[in-house]
Amino acid sequence: MITLALNPSNTELAFLLDQVEHGETITLTKNGKPIAQILPFNAQVAVSTNESRLIGKWPIGLLKNKIVITDDFDKPLPDDILDAFEGK
Repeated sequence: MITLALNPSNTELAFLLDQVEHGETITLTKNGKPIAQILPFNAQVAVSTNESRLIGKWPIGLLKNKIVITDDFDKPLPDDILDAFEGK
């Protein structure tokens, strides 16, 4: 979380935050698309009851049956590779 102290010299921001303090919600947009909201600190936020099948931008189960871990996955590495890791 980012905390930002209000600078009195920025009157436009001060005006907008005053509006938020009095119950208004401000929507920030980028290229006409909403990306964030500024709302009063104690405002109630609606929580979706629909469980998302996404974590970030990846659907759950996207790589199911596509990743193979071989039986020798945890076998010790050869000495020459270990030496390279250790800078020898």
